[in-house]
Amino acid sequence: MLCIWQASGSQLASIPVENVTDVLSLKRHLGSLCGVSRFRQRLLQDGEVLKDDVQLVAPGDLQLVLLPFCHSSDGHRDSVCKAIARGSVNGVEALLQAPHDPVALSTRMWTPLVMACLARSPQIVQLLLEARAEVDREAQGQTPLFVAAAKGSVACSQLLLDSGADKDLACQRGKTPVAAATEAGHMGVLRLLLEASASCDPIRNIEGLPTTPLYLAVVKDRPALVDMLLIARADADRVCARGNTPLHVASEKGLLEAASLLLQARASTDRVREAGETALHLAAARGHAGVVQKLLEYRADKDMVCASKGATAMELASARGHHEVLQLLLGRTLAPMPFEASAGSAAEPPASRKRGPSVFRKPAAKARHAPA
Repeated sequence: MLCIWQASGSQLASIPVENVTDVLSLKRHLGSLCGVSRFRQRLLQDGEVLKDDVQLVAPGDLQLVLLPFCHSSDGHRDSVCKAIARGSVNGVEALLQAPHDPVALSTRMWTPLVMACLARSPQIVQLLLEARAEVDREAQGQTPLFVAAAKGSVACSQLLLDSGADKDLACQRGKTPVAAATEAGHMGVLRLLLEASASCDPIRNIEGLPTTPLYLAVVKDRPALVDMLLIARADADRVCARGNTPLHVASEKGLLEAASLLLQARASTDRVREAGETALHLAAARGHAGVVQKLLEYRADKDMVCASKGATAMELASARGHHEVLQLLLGRTLAPMPFEASAGSAAEPPASRKRGPSVFRKPAAKARHAPA
């Protein structure tokens, strides 16, 4: 057995030798017992300080000494900043071994943990978390997890989540980590956050406009992320900026794939935005024949009058000379559209969209059907 004695003379722990390999692994184990990180621990045997890489192969008595933090100056803060920027794991380790408190190495503009996420360095993030850095401490209104998500670092994000980071904490501009990953198109981080049960429906005022991650995914034309958010049960009808739903945006921009996914998720076809238009009005007025055809398949009301323009979808298309759209609204069939959505119908969404343990596994190939 390895008997660990404190400076007070009391025994802290008695550990079988086979449960640890070296001094470093023993310090990590003791950290959970004494509440002090390995960087402040010193283990002595016969009065000699043992280095972290010393192998522990025989029973014996070890004395544990806990060091106080040393003073952190501007020079030390500058040193850790440069070490992180260089990606120097050894440089950061040396400063933490002094030992410096990672909180004291922070400034009003940045923290070491935020900088490590900005540098996409999971090794340095791991060191700082071991040193008990504050996992949700903000720098310029941004948390470490927000920065890791925005930078697309799955490894850094995983370490932060494992350390209890708040997955739904928004930055000063209103964006959550899910919104940051969605806007930047980082599918891996978004998958990780959703698997950790991060909210996919927070409506935040981003730059003064109410927005959801699903809305951002449509605006940025990222259909794969639209699909992922809908599988995670994001609200397809959540009203955002200027009374728009995601389907309004997809229809106005002519984003057929996004519109098809939203319609599969039972997005409302006839919801009216603040300007008085439905999705069909928007698509018809801009000549987006593919979206018009898809909306009609899902029974959009082609006779509804646009409140702001006093015209139906047919009249809007006619006024702009969109003949293909007119043919559709008159009920004349066009050739099949190049994009066909995955299995499902307006009446019954596909089973693959039901959230569960395997929601992010790659689905097996299956037959495709047009909605009823």
